[in-house]
Amino acid sequence: MLRIRYSPRETDIEGTAEDLRHLRSQLLELALEAKGQITVMVDANYDPKPFDTALKLVTISIGTGQTSVEVIDGLQLSVSASPENLRRLASFMVVPEEAQPGWHSHYEYFAGNEFIMPNAEPLIFSLRRLTTA
Repeated sequence: MLRIRYSPRETDIEGTAEDLRHLRSQLLELALEAKGQITVMVDANYDPKPFDTALKLVTISIGTGQTSVEVIDGLQLSVSASPENLRRLASFMVVPEEAQPGWHSHYEYFAGNEFIMPNAEPLIFSLRRLTTA
């Protein structure tokens, strides 16, 4: 199950390769339909350190134009974008076959980027690290 760890200006969407592939598939299906939204419940029962909090769900909706990413009430990650920009976002979730735990990719605004809103919350997509008991 996906986990979303949050601190202001840094949001980590963490899961297994299969978790990330499934989320990517859901994004691409939504972009193809070009309307509506999806809500994904995520695991929030863990210690999010070194982040501040564990978010409980992510809502992704079809919008217009640039990708908007925000955290609402410290509980929910909200993403809205045009179908084209949702496909761009999904491309950051392509996990290489040889990827090891800790692999990650960054999705964030930079000067001149016309696809992401300047105030969008930066995202990190990462493969869950192995934990020791």
